[in-house]
Order: sequence, then C-alpha cells, then structure tokens
Amino acid sequence: MIVFFKAVGFCFLAFSGFGIGVYKSSDLKKKRDNMLDFCLGLKSLAEEIRISAEEIFPLVKRAFSEYSLFDITTEKIRVKSGAFLRKDEEKANEFLMQLGTSDKKGECEKISAYGDLFYERYQELNKEYGQKSKVYKTVGFCVGVTLGLFII
Repeated sequence: MIVFFKAVGFCFLAFSGFGIGVYKSSDLKKKRDNMLDFCLGLKSLAEEIRISAEEIFPLVKRAFSEYSLFDITTEKIRVKSGAFLRKDEEKANEFLMQLGTSDKKGECEKISAYGDLFYERYQELNKEYGQKSKVYKTVGFCVGVTLGLFII
C-alpha cells in the first residue's frame, strides 16, 4: 500500500513540475502575442491619425480599445501590469505618455519609430519563445521527477 502512495506522489510531483513548465511557456507566449497586438494597434493608430482631424486621445482609445492589455481612463492610457515583460512595459508606457505632444507628422514619425522598435522586440520574443518553450516544459518535468525520486 505504501508503494502505491509513493507512486502516486511521484506522478503528482512529475506532472506538477511539467504543469509549471507549461504555465511559464504559456505566459511567455501570451507576452509575445500581446506585443504583436500592440504593434497592430500602433499601425491602426497611425492610420487613424493620418485620416482624422480629432484629438489624439480618442484616436488612441479607438485604436487600442479591442485589446485587453491597456488601462484606459479618461485622459490616460497605460499598459496593464504583466501584459509585457517589465522592460517592454516601461518602454510602451514611455511611448504612450509621449503621445499628443507634437503635430500629426511628428506623431506619425514617432509611431513609426516606436512601431519598428516594438516589432523588432516581437521578433525577439518569437525567437525566445521558440527556444525557451520546450526548455521550460522539460526542466519542469525533470525537476518534478527529481523531487519524486527524493521522496521514494
């Protein structure tokens, strides 16, 4: 009977470790996908600015409203905490704070420059996800198996 409980405990630890690896992998994938959504929102915002005579904040709200990665208040928009990696979140918030400080042409140039920067970052995250996804799952499983072996 004790062997049965040890086997169950071993399996539980192995699959728990694997589950943690899957969670870390999916978290990285979510942040990669959020970066792509942000890049698409920037393209949409640039188009809105080019064709519209409205003030910048309603355009920003309209361009980013379909994405759930922003906190949009009356006159402020910020990236939700945890939507990106910390350094990406800081850079995105820095960009969002600068919106509305120049004319149409200046805004479009700024959006284009930041859009290129964020798209490069998306490509880096895509490559990183491809490399780290399997590693997270494998390491999680191996740690779970190792802990399970210590218990036996």
